[in-house]
Amino acid sequence: MTACAAALAVAVSGPGRAQQVPAAAAPAAWLRYAEQATATLSRRLQANDPATARLRTALARTNEGAAVDSLSLFVWVDRPGRVTRIAAPGVTDPAVVQDLQAALVGQPLAGRPPRDLRVPLHLRIQIKPEIAGVPRARDSARNGALG
Repeated sequence: MTACAAALAVAVSGPGRAQQVPAAAAPAAWLRYAEQATATLSRRLQANDPATARLRTALARTNEGAAVDSLSLFVWVDRPGRVTRIAAPGVTDPAVVQDLQAALVGQPLAGRPPRDLRVPLHLRIQIKPEIAGVPRARDSARNGALG
């Protein structure tokens, strides 16, 4: 099981309140879809655009420049596999919430979710915060520098 699957919990919506299904109890199709969704959203949060750059900068400030930060996200997807809504427990800065929404809502995931998948997915996304003045390794490699 990959690190993505180990961090997965699927929130099962139902009358009353949501319950979590631990990764060990989730069907294999749910785990595969959650792993693909985690990878897709992680790549999206590493994109070079204003919203994701601001997000990484804000996370570096709140995490005192730590190399890697982790976001816990609840992710709702529609039948075609597009993110329709997200929630980030513990994220209280309205600007960060807005940047997360701008970066992720409307994004296509890896195809249609399994028919019986319950949403929201509860995913833990690893991202590298933007540290002012320090280019990301991918950017340095692209520019010919050694990372």
